[in-house]
Amino acid sequence: IDMSDGGILQTRAGVGFPGTQVASSGANVLDDYEEGTFTPVYTGSSSNPTVVYSRNAGWYTKIGSVVYYSLEVNTNSTTGGGGTLYVSALPFTNTDDQAPNSMNSGIDGSWADDNTPRVFFIEPNASYATLKAPSDSDARDMDSSNGIAVSDLTAGSNKNHCSSVGMYFVSHQ
Repeated sequence: IDMSDGGILQTRAGVGFPGTQVASSGANVLDDYEEGTFTPVYTGSSSNPTVVYSRNAGWYTKIGSVVYYSLEVNTNSTTGGGGTLYVSALPFTNTDDQAPNSMNSGIDGSWADDNTPRVFFIEPNASYATLKAPSDSDARDMDSSNGIAVSDLTAGSNKNHCSSVGMYFVSHQ
């Protein structure tokens, strides 16, 4: 370690973090950093659909209590399931003391009818997101009544594409 340049920490081989978080007593100490992958899946609020994926992959970086993520889900076939459609298996649980997190979402026209989701809405105290579409009366309205249904999944190859990049908060222990 070299701190000769005006007190700036410089390393020759990078900074290492322990495999398990070591909580510190100082609020300004970076003691938690993690990178990894996860496998997002479509699930239903009342029953899960059977899905064959052409792609379902996710990547994350967790720094302290903030998770930055990127994911992509695409299907080749879907059957069954019921209720509101979720993207599940996010790498960490969103905090319950934060407002629900709405993230940017890039979704193409491979969805049924006019139910193309526009918002990836990570629910509080959960590790899943609800896909939301604008209401019929106001395209700006993304309240909780506008969740996409499992029945809105489109049959066929290379359908139901969802990609999302964003961040959310987790409990810092």
